[in-house]
Amino acid sequence: MFHFLLLIIPLFIYIILATALTFHLKKYGLSGDATKRMSKVFIAVSIILIILTIFMFFSIDWEEFEINELLQDFIFRPYEYY
Repeated sequence: MFHFLLLIIPLFIYIILATALTFHLKKYGLSGDATKRMSKVFIAVSIILIILTIFMFFSIDWEEFEINELLQDFIFRPYEYY
């Protein structure tokens, strides 16, 4: 159950920031410039990235390793990962 937080928390933060950026582009963009087109492209790329992130997350075999041990080793012995 803990590994779902590795998906939910970053996606939640990304969605909030992407929404703020899209709002900023639409509200404060000048008329006649490419901000509307840029915001549509940004929304499309964001949706594709979110779908790919979810797909790749569920393609991981979570039974293969223990996430608690992995995080604990990374926090207390980070020099072994370099």
